Amino acid sequence: LHHKDALYGSLRQAVHQIQDLAKQSNDFKLLASVYDLRKQEKDFMLRKDLKYVAKFESKISALSNQVEDKIKTNLNTYRSDFLRLVQAQEQIGFSQDQGLKGDLRKIRHQSDLILKEMSSEMDVIISKEIKSILTQSFILAAIIIFLVLLIAVLLSKNIISSINDFQAGLIDFFKYVNKETSQVSLLNQSSNDEMGAMAKVVNQNIE
Repeated sequence: LHHKDALYGSLRQAVHQIQDLAKQSNDFKLLASVYDLRKQEKDFMLRKDLKYVAKFESKISALSNQVEDKIKTNLNTYRSDFLRLVQAQEQIGFSQDQGLKGDLRKIRHQSDLILKEMSSEMDVIISKEIKSILTQSFILAAIIIFLVLLIAVLLSKNIISSINDFQAGLIDFFKYVNKETSQVSLLNQSSNDEMGAMAKVVNQNIE
């Protein structure tokens, strides 16, 4: 993650030691060769093209045959770390469609498709639930309205029946008072409403 960490740090340390040795010995030919290797290294890192790796291997192999063992050891370390870095970069992927980058991109696209499908399914489910709730609400409202109307009709019938009974009983009482009939019956006073209260008063007068 940093130029001093892991393979980056290791290969930089190895090549810097070669550069220092070349500078100390005034071996400018070696220094130029090392700079050429570093150019191939940087070109690969910038362009992610394996042709620079091939150039790097060719140049470092030729250079290894021309230097002493101490420098050769550092060159081998530099070569090994760089090739491992190339391998790791290849696993990651040189482009968005390769390696782990490609896998990650595919998974992301699959996740997006799944999310879209889930969103569509949720829209359908929510729409169905809303329709179901509206239907249930209409049915419940219709039942409530029907019950209210039924109760209103029953109450009105009961009230009308009580009024008619009271009216008939009162007319019979007046007929008796006017001696149009010789018999009179008590009114039904069993109800606990106003009709029942008036029927009690009339019954008291009948008695």
